[in-house]
Amino acid sequence: MENNRDVEHPRPSAKASKWVMQNRQWLEQTHPGKWIAVGPDGLIAVGDSVIAVAAAARSKGNDDPLVTAVRRKDFQGVDLIRTGL
Repeated sequence: MENNRDVEHPRPSAKASKWVMQNRQWLEQTHPGKWIAVGPDGLIAVGDSVIAVAAAARSKGNDDPLVTAVRRKDFQGVDLIRTGL
């Protein structure tokens, strides 16, 4: 079994991360409490679960999107969470 420290975990696209940060306010207003998938050119999918969003992104030909949660209105902000799905 491999040690997790020896496994390379790819980083999210810099363009996707930048898009999330530039659109944080819009995301919080339009998609609070949702999971989103973002590619280099913007929003790919929105849904209620990380698995559904990752699957929707893959079905659109995006194999390595940035998948993150948009906080509910009472916890505004965007958490960047990298999945290995």
